Amino acid sequence: MSRLTAWLPRLVARVPAPVHAKLLAAFLAIVILLITVGAVGLGVLADVNRRADELVRLQRKIAAYRQLQHDTTSQLYTVSSALLVPDDRALDGTLRQLNQFGYDLDRLQFVARDEVELLGRVRMDYEQFIKVVTQAVELIRAGKAAQGREVQLTQAGPLADRLERLTNELVNKAEADMVASIDTSHEAYLSSRLVVIGFAIGSIALALVLGHAISWSLIGPVHQMEARLEQIATGDFTQAVRVPNRDELGALAAKDGSDAKLVGVLACHCGSLADGEKAVQPIKAFGPPIVDQMGPISYCTQNGLLDAALPKGALNYWKAHFLTDLRDDAIATLVACFEKCTSPMTQIVLEHFHGAASRVPVTDTACAMRITGFNVVLISQWSDRRESDRHIAWCRETYGALRPYLGSFRYVNYLAEDEVGDPVAAAYGLNYQRLRALKAKYDPENFFHINANITPLHA
Repeated sequence: MSRLTAWLPRLVARVPAPVHAKLLAAFLAIVILLITVGAVGLGVLADVNRRADELVRLQRKIAAYRQLQHDTTSQLYTVSSALLVPDDRALDGTLRQLNQFGYDLDRLQFVARDEVELLGRVRMDYEQFIKVVTQAVELIRAGKAAQGREVQLTQAGPLADRLERLTNELVNKAEADMVASIDTSHEAYLSSRLVVIGFAIGSIALALVLGHAISWSLIGPVHQMEARLEQIATGDFTQAVRVPNRDELGALAAKDGSDAKLVGVLACHCGSLADGEKAVQPIKAFGPPIVDQMGPISYCTQNGLLDAALPKGALNYWKAHFLTDLRDDAIATLVACFEKCTSPMTQIVLEHFHGAASRVPVTDTACAMRITGFNVVLISQWSDRRESDRHIAWCRETYGALRPYLGSFRYVNYLAEDEVGDPVAAAYGLNYQRLRALKAKYDPENFFHINANITPLHA
């Protein structure tokens, strides 16, 4: 989950759009979510309304069928009573009621859309019942009462029983449909409630995720730039603000000065303060510097001036060599290569060897660099191991570009493990063979070899 919450702001930050466009898109997305939740809610309400109408229709159908059941029973009772006591007026009334009841059956067709076949059977049996009753009435009027009652018992009676069963079946079916509809409506209500709740929770979650992504894509870079400005305020120009934003914040972070190529001059004068100020005056007068900290300091402080530029835990790859001379084309090559350096922590250091150290004869000490000249040190420095190949490649390419200007001397402190040839011999120059002889005398087995190794002379 933490990876997702960290990944989303970076994804939003990489969208190549202005901040106001991202905010507008976020607001529109939230509006769409609200509209979606509203549409789902309206759809659920429409379904509930439809099911309510269906229940009302079923209730009306049940009422109509019960009325049909009641009327059928009443008609059958009336017919039975009329045939038992023959009377012309009673018989005529019975026939009229039977015909009128047939019209009521016709009207039920508009209600009984799902029971058309069953109502058709009721209609057919009722028409047959009318015929049989009409026949029985005619026989009774003709003075054949016994035959009329016989027709009633043998034909009208079974039809009456069947009509009663059919009307009961109509009522039972309608009631069963209503019970099923109620169950379905309840299940639909539960499902609809889950759908609405699900959409609501999903919309809230999406809105929160979207808000988190948008807000942290803006707040994160601001915090990074704030921390970087605090570092700059303390004089640390070695770090860079790395924000993925492709918007105004990304453009602002790129102007923090961390990617700017700076030139620094570190001077050391050992002597009187007046002589020192006179010596550094040309440097201090050369243009307006970003920072000027030249002044009287202790020798220990002087030795630690570069410590902040070489932080503990940083990854390093170095190359170093003395130049034959600091010519204009060599300077142009150094500037061109430094423009392409791959890390804000990377440095190109030019050490000016001169003064008292150069006035000592070469053979007086083991150190052979008793010359006046410039040692170039390529310090490729970075913090992410995944970028090692890129930064090492820059250092090697820069060293290769400087080969036409390199001399024969090396500084032993800067020798790397992947040097070609015998760089130790180049570092000690004329003194190398004497040092090998001393090595053979005091360490003939080369026990102390984990260094810029001088091999014993006999090896």
